[in-house]
Amino acid sequence: MNERIDKLLNNQGGNYIFPFFWQHGEREETLREYMRAIHESNIGAVCVESRPHPDFCGEKWWQDMDIILDEARNRHMKVWLLDDSHFPTGYANGAMASQPDSLCRQSVCFRSHVVSGGDWLSLSADELRYAPAFEKNMIENYAMHGEVRRFDDDCLFSLYAVRQDGAENDFLSPENRINLKKYLDEASFSAGFRWRAPEGEWKVYVFHLSRKQGYHRSY
Repeated sequence: MNERIDKLLNNQGGNYIFPFFWQHGEREETLREYMRAIHESNIGAVCVESRPHPDFCGEKWWQDMDIILDEARNRHMKVWLLDDSHFPTGYANGAMASQPDSLCRQSVCFRSHVVSGGDWLSLSADELRYAPAFEKNMIENYAMHGEVRRFDDDCLFSLYAVRQDGAENDFLSPENRINLKKYLDEASFSAGFRWRAPEGEWKVYVFHLSRKQGYHRSY
């Protein structure tokens, strides 16, 4: 600890802060002046914040980045860069809004059912076709206000029964982990599916891929 303090007292410390450098499309003189002011405040790095810039990834943006990087090289500063025009990553500078559904993000979600040996498990056609309904929390209610993109391409990803009882059981062995999806046919997605559990205690996991979970669905 004393060695670190000695380094700081002898101006040998590193950089410990890199403030957001908000970009609005300023003139070259303004960008260079801001970089100078940051450097003279003993700050050795900046994080370029793109959100307010009027031409992110356009010609003006790259001109501004050239200026910032030129100043950083001359002043031996590091430059960090946020990777999109909106948070979080995935907005793709708005390009995704007009892209086909197949390029939008998917979520993996599941529901589970417990069943004992000898009992029947019944899954309805809707349970096989669709992921669980998305239930928004307070933040998601706020964030999804006005979001209108809709999807209807949920698909069943996997359907497994996994034996739960007995510490001696190897849950990865074929007899204790049963792939039920191979027993489905087209009729199952119209009439539903029934399975009788073998001896033991089982949990059946129904996994879906869905684009209807969470917000920022066009990301």
